[in-house]
Amino acid sequence: MTRSTAQAGIIVAKNVAVPMSDGVTLRVNVFRPDHPAPVVMSMTPYGKDNTPDRIGMLTMRLSGVRFGHLNCSPMTGFESPDPQFWVSNGYAVVQGDARGMHASDGIGGFLTDQDAQDYAELIGWAADQSWSTGAVALNGVSYLCMSQWRVAALRPRGLAAIVAWEGVSDLLREFAYHGGIPETGFVPIWWKMRMRRGSHRGATMGEDFLADSRRHPLDDAYWAAKRPDLSAIDVPALVAASWSDHGLHSRGTLLAYEQLCGPKWLVVHGRRKWETYYSAEALELQRRFLDHFLKGASADWADEPAVRYERRHTPHPVHGSHLDALAAPARDIADAVPGRRLNDADPTTKRPRPEGFLLRCATAATSGSRHVHPQVHRRHRDHRQHGPNGLDQHRRGDRLGRVRRGPQA
Repeated sequence: MTRSTAQAGIIVAKNVAVPMSDGVTLRVNVFRPDHPAPVVMSMTPYGKDNTPDRIGMLTMRLSGVRFGHLNCSPMTGFESPDPQFWVSNGYAVVQGDARGMHASDGIGGFLTDQDAQDYAELIGWAADQSWSTGAVALNGVSYLCMSQWRVAALRPRGLAAIVAWEGVSDLLREFAYHGGIPETGFVPIWWKMRMRRGSHRGATMGEDFLADSRRHPLDDAYWAAKRPDLSAIDVPALVAASWSDHGLHSRGTLLAYEQLCGPKWLVVHGRRKWETYYSAEALELQRRFLDHFLKGASADWADEPAVRYERRHTPHPVHGSHLDALAAPARDIADAVPGRRLNDADPTTKRPRPEGFLLRCATAATSGSRHVHPQVHRRHRDHRQHGPNGLDQHRRGDRLGRVRRGPQA
């Protein structure tokens, strides 16, 4: 049953029924202003109404996850865009339960073709609503980024942009097996406590990912069916990766960015993903990006550098310091990665130039070798190479740099 209320100037409709083409009904929550607005959307297996998701987050903490401070309103679903922030900035927000999960009917799965098709139909539905301008963007972190890769590759009607914040793009290499070694810590707890427990009204899941992944230790048709066609994604994309989530999302997010074929921008940070995703500076970056592509081109985004990266010059960063924009050569993003160990005696010692990090990753992924795992090559840059606005002009701490300017096709 749909319930409509008003909260803090936001029109809220809970459990809106959206029929799919095969007759299954998904349910979504809609948060919107009192006028037609572009839509920010997410699809979750974790329960759109679990706000806050204390049990799920406790389960993840027990598996070693650390969330940090989450700067979001109580209306925010786990890993989802904050309705209060986005509605106050002139957007409608749609948060849906994935098929077979929580309030949505059907049989649940893990990033299946059916999940992607459902998401595509939901995007088209949102674009057609009277409270929508017809422009839809996807936004979300972690799983809610991973699901974006699948649906954006289908190029659904109404999809105008994606904000893909740290998401695995190869479930074999980045999720189930790392370097061929089975992941036995986080994944089993996540599957049993987050996915199976969230199935609709006690229904069983349509697959047993733990058992299936153990039956398929090598790359085969099973993993190919779960791998998104990243080269088919042509909508503008703001992609965020991190140096700090290398046990899960770092590799896949960077490789995904390389393969996208539309206008794209990359931000790489070194902090906790959820805390950073909801931080004031990240929300402002997301807002400027979506304002540009969903509300009309603006000078506010026109000069945005295509790649920003954060790098650390001390083991103890200055928390809350401003992230300075630093010019760097376009030819090699490997220079963004710190190039010396903490005990290196000479910080200006230069090493031979490696291949560009992102280029190397993309080459390894498409070379035909299914067991090539790209390594992060590191080299230190002399501070003086950055000119009058270089690193030696700023306080030490986390820094945000600029590599290339303008969108990369």
